[in-house]
Amino acid sequence: KYSRGAKKSEIKSRYLPKMKQNVFDMAINSFIDKGLIKQEGEYIFLPYFSIQYDDYYRKCEESILKAINDARFEFIGYEELVSSLKGKEAEEIVALMLENKELVKINETGITTNEMYEEAKNMLVEFVKKNSKITAAEYRDILNTNRKNAIGLLEHFDMQRVTRRVGNDRIMF
Repeated sequence: KYSRGAKKSEIKSRYLPKMKQNVFDMAINSFIDKGLIKQEGEYIFLPYFSIQYDDYYRKCEESILKAINDARFEFIGYEELVSSLKGKEAEEIVALMLENKELVKINETGITTNEMYEEAKNMLVEFVKKNSKITAAEYRDILNTNRKNAIGLLEHFDMQRVTRRVGNDRIMF
């Protein structure tokens, strides 16, 4: 209900595990050409399918955003976020919000909103531009969070090539 469709790889592994990949790809492309299915990224779906952003979705979205905004830079983990919602579609809603870039997954223990992510990134970039480097402790103090969350964000920004670690410091990439 709240998924873009079925993942192409999941269809292959679940329903056609013995079919060769190139034959599977040709079949999928043929179905797409005939208008029987559509593909968007890694998802396959029927041509008339669209996600229904109903009242339940809106309530869950509101609840998720409130929880994350209240936590600020004390990030909430994926499991904690999903378990805080009632209903079997909670995982799909969180996944859809991640796909729609409303939420950003920092690491396995932290999810935040796109706005807070950008705020944290801007504070980091401003500090490093002014001081040429930053430590985890300085970033922790700027965000008013704990060391674990500051380091999680710094490692994420290292992977995104915003910063680069040099010893105990981070510099701009």
